[in-house]
Amino acid sequence: MILGRFKIVSKLRFGIFLASIWLLICPIISLAMDYSKSQEAKYYIEVFVEQGDTLWDIAKRTLPKNTDIRRYIQEIKAVNNLETAFIKEGDILKIPVYP
Repeated sequence: MILGRFKIVSKLRFGIFLASIWLLICPIISLAMDYSKSQEAKYYIEVFVEQGDTLWDIAKRTLPKNTDIRRYIQEIKAVNNLETAFIKEGDILKIPVYP
């Protein structure tokens, strides 16, 4: 099999070469994708839960750009030590705010 001016002599060695390149590139891509997640919240705001509010609604109101709302809700739950997304009127939630 000839590709351009290179000749693949051994398919096994070529496969190992491609796997090696893939193993080198994957961590770089992963780090680039996780860069936005690694930012620390600049500060937190407190939100008073009113009647009819859901965690989804509160997250939608404060959602940073280019952020998946499901991950943001998980972060809000972690900051407030919530095991479920159930909140009730009168709760006060800490909401992370990013620059």
